[in-house]
Amino acid sequence: MVEEFFEVAVVGSGFGGAVTACRAAQAGRKVLVLERGKQYRPEEFRQSPLEISTNFWDPTAGLFGLLQVWSFRHLDAVVPSGVGGGSLIHANATARMPETWFGASAQHWPLEYSDIDEHYGTVETMIGTEPVPPTLHGRDPRATVLADTAPKAGMSTREVPYLSEAQRCGAEIRPLHEVKQITAINGGYELAYVVHRSAHPARELPRRPAFKQVRAKTVVLAAGALGSTWLLLTNRPGLPYLSGQLGTRFSANDDVPGLVTQDQERAHHLRNGRYPAAVDWGGESLSPALGECHVRNTLPQPAADWDPSMGRMRLTDGHLDLDWPVAEPREDGCRFRRLIRQLHPRRLSRQLDDPRRLSRPLDPSRLSRPLDPSRLSRPLDPRDPSRLSHRALTAHPLGGCPMGKDTAYGVVDKHGEAFGHPGLFVADGSVLPAPVGVSPSLTIAALAERFAHMIVKRSR
Repeated sequence: MVEEFFEVAVVGSGFGGAVTACRAAQAGRKVLVLERGKQYRPEEFRQSPLEISTNFWDPTAGLFGLLQVWSFRHLDAVVPSGVGGGSLIHANATARMPETWFGASAQHWPLEYSDIDEHYGTVETMIGTEPVPPTLHGRDPRATVLADTAPKAGMSTREVPYLSEAQRCGAEIRPLHEVKQITAINGGYELAYVVHRSAHPARELPRRPAFKQVRAKTVVLAAGALGSTWLLLTNRPGLPYLSGQLGTRFSANDDVPGLVTQDQERAHHLRNGRYPAAVDWGGESLSPALGECHVRNTLPQPAADWDPSMGRMRLTDGHLDLDWPVAEPREDGCRFRRLIRQLHPRRLSRQLDDPRRLSRPLDPSRLSRPLDPSRLSRPLDPRDPSRLSHRALTAHPLGGCPMGKDTAYGVVDKHGEAFGHPGLFVADGSVLPAPVGVSPSLTIAALAERFAHMIVKRSR
């Protein structure tokens, strides 16, 4: 059987994959998008704890849901799986990376802030962003906008514009196609993938899918910081010239979720929280420990501090392994460790010396179990409910394939192309060599707009 050939093959359909697929298709290239997750309709998104308990991605257990949880020793990362990638869970909130944040880590970037900033406007226009009205300042924008506009708008939804445009220009998007192998060949790359069979309900008996192949002149990895890094680490034999920096510069993008309580009449928001509705339900399970008044006055909120991108990912027995963070004498590293100790008192400095632990699938059934206060190691301080957890949680893992000026500093160059492997690009959060401080979606898309020029050129 003759293998299929495409000029551009994109692995993943999040912000980076959607942008690059769109621009390549607009340039007349034959484009294929391989997405491991399913295509979602608006009514298919789940909200209740019972529904979310099976809405996870673990094909070995017959689960093909929206969320995948990577669990490491001191960190859990929640990433999406579906056509649209991160756009499925980013809560329609975007922000430009502050120039001050870029300046704090400018030595790690092989480009200038202006190189990213010039593309922000293009992305904002494409996805139709609008600033929060000044009249909403001091109020919760999510709740206010929903209450004021939902009845008038009829709860209308909007498609992912980049993917829609890519399809209009001829790009082919294949859901439930998961790439497993990447091999450099003469004139391009060969991708081996499996096709998953989604079941209804979400569970089905696991089966061993057969591998299929497709060839492409240019390949764009956009499977996320963890997904793209894992793919490259597991395929080193077929990509022998990858930089030794593969797996480095991991960052949780300063995400430090916790619970903020009211000691007085009202709470102080650290930052507007964006979390699934099930988190509100989960708060109710704290009633036995917190008491009714504290549950009523408790608000899940994310905070941010400087995470100096000190983590490193590697393979151990075929599993993705994470060292994070590595103690470093720099002031930013000390600040970050102080923050961790404040929010998670039992995580001491000595625990940061060797934090390796194999990643393992999260048992989704555990999420539906109510909290047993008797299992707490010490009485819960109602003023500090975040002590319930001694782990960090991020929805924005970054790094692993960092950009750099050469192989001594990065895996890809300032155009997103892998050193040593022309025509192999990475366009997702893994290329960010430092945290951006805000949701990274807009920055990822802006970088993808920049990378797209070289991708189109290489695919001629």
